[in-house]
Amino acid sequence: MKWTFIIREKLKVAFLLAGIMLLIGLTNVMERRNMKNLDQSFSSIYYDRLIPATDIFYLTSNLYKRRMLMEHFLFTGQAASVGDLRKNLGSHSDSIMHLIAKFEKTLLIKEESVYLAEFKRRVQHYNNVESRILREWTQQSPQHAQELYEREGRNDLLSTIHYLEELTRIQSSVGLDLIQNSKGIASSSDMLMTLQITVALVIGLLIHALVAASRITRQNNENFNLN
Repeated sequence: MKWTFIIREKLKVAFLLAGIMLLIGLTNVMERRNMKNLDQSFSSIYYDRLIPATDIFYLTSNLYKRRMLMEHFLFTGQAASVGDLRKNLGSHSDSIMHLIAKFEKTLLIKEESVYLAEFKRRVQHYNNVESRILREWTQQSPQHAQELYEREGRNDLLSTIHYLEELTRIQSSVGLDLIQNSKGIASSSDMLMTLQITVALVIGLLIHALVAASRITRQNNENFNLN
């Protein structure tokens, strides 16, 4: 009977230890998953939000520089030749298209994709307006070019920049969501660690109680045999 009792108690301890190992294994798997998700979240904040936000700044800068070049050429009478203007405008246009292509490679939500596609379309439309203005300058008269710019060019450019403002708003909103998601992952990791420690302590106490009960039972059995 004594050996049967000892074996039974040892089995209980073994099952409890197995439970601890299983719990630690499960929490480690979940913790690794949380760390992977947290890493992806921070990477997305940097590569899909912070870098594109910087690109939006450069896009805006290039568009305003194009506006300044056109207005200086059309209205001051002190600008360079049409050929030099085309070259400068083309340089800014190439930079804009490069930034758009770079933006398109990032992780975009549906609303971003819509605004970016429309922004790209507006840029191409404004390129055509610029070309028409310069043709008016060379083929008709500076006055016709000025009127076309006042009628279409300036408003078209401002409308194009509006889409960048909307993209900036979306960037901020999605970035905030990513930060909140990262905080949720961190809180989940804290809860897993707390659960692991708590269960380990409870099981440790149960093992200690079983060992103590085993000793008391063994002593009672020995005293009984002596009697």
